Amino acid sequence: MSVEARQLPSGCDCKVYSRNNQILAKYDVSFHRWLNESTSLHCHDFYEFFIITEHGALHELNGKTSRLSKGTLCMIRPDDCHKFIKDDGMFCDHINFCITPSHLELICRALKISLSELIAENEIQVNLNDEEYGFFSERAKLITNIMLNRPENCSPLICDLVARAVFCIFIRRTVSGYDCPAWFSRLLEKINSPENTLPGAKEVYDLAGFSPASTIAYFKKYTGKTVSEYLTGIKCTRACYLLKSTELSIIEIAGASGYNSLSHFNKTFKSLKGVTPSAYRKQSSSKPHSQT
Repeated sequence: MSVEARQLPSGCDCKVYSRNNQILAKYDVSFHRWLNESTSLHCHDFYEFFIITEHGALHELNGKTSRLSKGTLCMIRPDDCHKFIKDDGMFCDHINFCITPSHLELICRALKISLSELIAENEIQVNLNDEEYGFFSERAKLITNIMLNRPENCSPLICDLVARAVFCIFIRRTVSGYDCPAWFSRLLEKINSPENTLPGAKEVYDLAGFSPASTIAYFKKYTGKTVSEYLTGIKCTRACYLLKSTELSIIEIAGASGYNSLSHFNKTFKSLKGVTPSAYRKQSSSKPHSQT
């Protein structure tokens, strides 16, 4: 990737620009693997996420050096100054996916997550559990295979990686403030995960392993909502994302969001957002979409 050494934060050797990455410039997202190499101290004009996939690495961020282990997810903001340091010949591998600020803002709005609050910490990193790490690892393999022949088809998959990374960071902060039990945190991660097939309340009770009354009590305590209200919120969030980012018809989005009835979808969506799905789409984008 080409770099230009100007407008640099203090101490940085160079700045990496999105316009010099053909994939990132064209699709607003990019993906690659980084194998066992050190880097110069640099910053970007885009957001970068990386996950350590083998052994560990020494990483310097804004003047602070730390050792990262396998399964660590890091988020690097524009103008964060960082580098990887080769650690006594230790083998290190990580997957890396990048996104432009405007595209990340779109994803965060669809997820109802404040980007400004998400990036407010001095450093942004989480340790992934086995299920989360497995998701990123398998999705990375899929993207790598597709990118060899059809890189234009990878954009939705990379956006999915970004959305999952944002959620992993967000959920750690959300549940930690409520001293949430570990099992409940894992439950929320599972039912919010992008690959989830939108479970109903009964499936949530089964996953929780408690009676419906006890599970509802936990949801009320840690989310302020009943199980049904929480699931409706997830469905609405997914519908918002599809309305903004795809040209699927309204009836297709209703089905993808877990609704068998278009009228029920329209009524529920309007009760939560104040407008119909069609009106929401018109407000969110000037791009023409098919309507049903």
